[in-house]
Amino acid sequence: MNFGLIIRIRTETSVRGLTICWITNEAEGCHNPSPVKSMVIITYNVRGIIICHFVPHGSTVTAQYCRDFLVRLVRCGVRNKCPDIVNSGIILHDNVRPHKSECVRQVLRCWAWEESGHPPNSPDISPCEFDLILKVKEPIRDGWFAT
Repeated sequence: MNFGLIIRIRTETSVRGLTICWITNEAEGCHNPSPVKSMVIITYNVRGIIICHFVPHGSTVTAQYCRDFLVRLVRCGVRNKCPDIVNSGIILHDNVRPHKSECVRQVLRCWAWEESGHPPNSPDISPCEFDLILKVKEPIRDGWFAT
């Protein structure tokens, strides 16, 4: 029997709380997608952001989704913005299963891109996210936003 721990943090208008519950099978771990949350996949290098891709609402990022993202968007984006690294890229991503799947690794091997390792059991923020926070803030630095 598979066991897991889910921690849900709720932030609503009148309710703030933390829910911790044990699940005993995968069906209990499934949840309804949030109507307000978005997932963004960002590809960048030292020169700046190459691709900012919003995952369609309700979609799940699987190994096939990651592979298609690499083939459709990343390769073209790198070719347009950084042609000098098209044939010699080094990719750093965290250890989530879609990133480590065989179909994704096969694409990276085909392109002769090196996969930089991310140590297992490392902190919540992967090394690539430390630089990313500043890269995302850069284009909106002097903007005014209505609340």
